[in-house]
Amino acid sequence: MVRGKGKDDWESSGQVEPPSTKGLSGSEAEMKHDPSWHEGDLLKDQLKSGQNMPAAIMVGALAAALGLGAWLVLTWQTGAIFSPMALVIGYLVGYSVRWAGQGSSPGFGIVAAFLTAAASLAALALSVAILVAQQEEIPFGEALEGLEPGLLFEMLSQVVSPLTIVIVLFALYESYRVAISVRRPVELPKGEHDEEFERGPEDEHGSKS
Repeated sequence: MVRGKGKDDWESSGQVEPPSTKGLSGSEAEMKHDPSWHEGDLLKDQLKSGQNMPAAIMVGALAAALGLGAWLVLTWQTGAIFSPMALVIGYLVGYSVRWAGQGSSPGFGIVAAFLTAAASLAALALSVAILVAQQEEIPFGEALEGLEPGLLFEMLSQVVSPLTIVIVLFALYESYRVAISVRRPVELPKGEHDEEFERGPEDEHGSKS
């Protein structure tokens, strides 16, 4: 005959006492005593613990700034807008957010995608200013001040191709994807109660006979 575990048995085994099933129906009580129910709660706690959104934002913003600076240096040296740099920014920001935030919720991916979008758009706009400064042989600051929103949009429409838009959108997706940390929960030690549940009602009937 298989006997359910009492409070003393749970405490002696070093395991958390199962939740009270008083006032619950039979199916609800069985669910709360199911070991997988406790593992589900443990998994949620493990995924929530260690998450750090402020750190993810700060480190992600730093990574975005570094990627933006690298893009501008490349534009200055080559005299062309190198759109694949958006992918570099996306991966750099995504992995930085993942490393610093250790987050498993979509919010971390949204933060990474937003930072990637902001850095990429800023890089495109500033790259236009760099090209204007080089063509007109004027200081960069003067070229930047002369770019009114209407003029900037017109110039962007000339230098930004459909391929550039596709690359930037893919960079946003990749930064979102890699920013979310997927952590494996710590496996619970197998206790007596697991064996009892694995035996099932048929084995229990056999033991009684």
